[in-house]
Amino acid sequence: MGIKLNQFKYRIIDVSQYQGKIDWVKLASRCEGVVIRIGYGNTIDPRFIENITQAARIAGLDIYVYFYSDYYSNWYFKGTAAFGMSDAEWGLKQANNCWEWMQPWASRIKAVFLDIEPLMGAKPEDLKALNLHNEQPSIHANRINRTFLERLDILKIKNGIYASLGWLSWFWSWFRDRMLWVAWYPFRSADVDADDVIYMCKKNGWIIPPSLWQFAQDGDQDDDGDSDGITWFGTQSSDLDMSGWIGTDAQYIELSGRNSVIVPTPEPEEPENAPGHYRITAQPYLFIRANPIADVTSKKLGQYYPGTEVFVSLVNGDWGMVANQNHFIYLGFAEKILTD
Repeated sequence: MGIKLNQFKYRIIDVSQYQGKIDWVKLASRCEGVVIRIGYGNTIDPRFIENITQAARIAGLDIYVYFYSDYYSNWYFKGTAAFGMSDAEWGLKQANNCWEWMQPWASRIKAVFLDIEPLMGAKPEDLKALNLHNEQPSIHANRINRTFLERLDILKIKNGIYASLGWLSWFWSWFRDRMLWVAWYPFRSADVDADDVIYMCKKNGWIIPPSLWQFAQDGDQDDDGDSDGITWFGTQSSDLDMSGWIGTDAQYIELSGRNSVIVPTPEPEEPENAPGHYRITAQPYLFIRANPIADVTSKKLGQYYPGTEVFVSLVNGDWGMVANQNHFIYLGFAEKILTD
C-alpha cells in the first residue's frame, strides 16, 4: 500500500487534450477540484473550451486552470511567430492570451497556475540547450515568467506556480513566496508524507510551504497497480495526473470560496491487521514513529530498510507496535510473514 488519492481531504485532477472526451459527472464525483489546461504560447488547448464549459456546469466543483509557459520560442526557435520578441513582450503576450481565453469563465475559476517544465517532445540537443539550470535559458525564463505573473497580479487574478521539485532551485527570489503546486513522484511504496514534501521544497529554496502536491501521473488512485483514468475517472486516457491539497483547510476554503468542508468518499474497509511477523517492503525505507499516526505530532525515531523482519506485538488499526520497542510502524508498508 502506498500513496492513495483518497488519503487527501481535497483531491485535485488536472486534464488537457490528452484526456480526450471526459465524463464530467463521473470525474466530479471522484474529486473536489480540477485544473484544466488553457494552452501554451499562442496556442489554445483544443479541448479547453469544451472542458471548461462542461466543468462549469457541475455545481460544487472547484475549477482551476493552468497555462504552460513557452520560455524559449522568442529567443531559441527561429521561424516561430514569437521569435525576436523581447522577454517582457513575450511574457505579456502569453499572459494576455491566457486572460483572453479564460475570461468568459473567470467567475468560476479560482486560480491560474503557470506551468513551468521541460519542452515536451523536444530533441535531446534542444533539451540540453533549454535546461533551466543553465544561465542563458534561466535568465530568459525568469524574465518571461515574471512578466506573465505580474500581468495576472494587475488583473487581480489569483495565481501560482507549477513546477517539479528539482526545478525549484533555479527560480529567482521574486517567485519564491508564490503559491506552489509541486510535482514530486516518490516511490509509490515509499513512506513519504506532506511533511516530507514541505521539507524538500524548503530545502530547494521555496519560502512558503507548497499548497498542492502532484504525487502521481499514472492514474492509479487506489495504488493497486492499475491505472484508473478510464474506469474510475471517466476520461479516455488510463494515465492521469493526481494531486492532493497539503496546505491547511482554512487556506483551501479561502482559495476555493467554499463555505463548508467536504468529506471525501471513504474507501471500503479492509480486513484488520493482526500481530505477528512482518517484513518491511517500503522503498527506500520505512520511518519508525513514536505514535501510531503519520503527522507532525508523531516524531520520527529512525527507519527500517526493505527486507528487515520485525515482530509486531500490538496492532492499532493500520499501525503496529514492534515487540520490546516503544515505537510503531505503518503496516501498509510491510507484508505479513506466514509462520508454522
